[in-house]
Amino acid sequence: MPAMHSLEVAAFDFRFRARGPMRMPGYMGSAWRGGFGRALRRAVCVTGLPTCPGCPFEESCVYPYLFETAPGGTGGILAGYDRVPNPFVLAPPWEEGRLVPEGGETGLRLVLIGRAIEHAGFARQAVVEAGLRGLGPDRGALDLTAVDSVAPPPAPPCPERVEITLLTPLRLVEGGRLVGPGALRPRHLLLSLLRRVSTLAERHGRALLDLDYRALKERAEAAEFAAAELRWVEWARWSGRQQTLLRMGGLLGSLALPLAGLEPFWPFLALAPWVHVGKGATMGLGAMRVDPA
Repeated sequence: MPAMHSLEVAAFDFRFRARGPMRMPGYMGSAWRGGFGRALRRAVCVTGLPTCPGCPFEESCVYPYLFETAPGGTGGILAGYDRVPNPFVLAPPWEEGRLVPEGGETGLRLVLIGRAIEHAGFARQAVVEAGLRGLGPDRGALDLTAVDSVAPPPAPPCPERVEITLLTPLRLVEGGRLVGPGALRPRHLLLSLLRRVSTLAERHGRALLDLDYRALKERAEAAEFAAAELRWVEWARWSGRQQTLLRMGGLLGSLALPLAGLEPFWPFLALAPWVHVGKGATMGLGAMRVDPA
């Protein structure tokens, strides 16, 4: 596999048991992200300051690096960015609402990317504490029952075609608008994935990617799906920062993509199930399964 996979990933699958009946009115990725951030800050902050900017330990603290990631450096593809992708993904299963009974089980996958793996101890602790303090409208508490390390397998040689299954809503934007099921083209998916992996690699990886972005863009724009069965799903999350309900609709379904002429994108597609793609990736949106066909 090309050197781009100096961008390491490590994954951990958590299993929890509900202490009491627990409502899950929609996708829990946002709730997990908020609980994770609060727990991480409590675990590592030594000053008690209300915000990180201006803190004398901002450059060395685990919390702003993981959760409020600043670009760092002055050049490269991150120049001009105020914030860049956080080096983690919190991925609960896609559930459009259910009641978890007392003693019922639920799960979460935590993915750490690049240098964030060095802080796995703090990140795992934050996940467990977030569950204990409670999630969802009832603040239902979750007790950890198991956590397993998951090793991403090496990608096989580039296949002729891949079957892509969208497991959580995929939110891609073009021209300031979300891309709907009838408008999605390979370029939307491939170029969004290229940008995400490139920015993650530059900020969190061990080496920069040496890529001809213009040539890759041309290949992506010429590509077509062999088949696409997509639908739009809506869900909403409460934003504590904005004190409002945010609509978070996206695409679910399946895609078939021939890779003739798209071989340089295969390492990115093989990485996609771990890093996700599109808006809301850190809270588990844009999850996909990529099967060589």
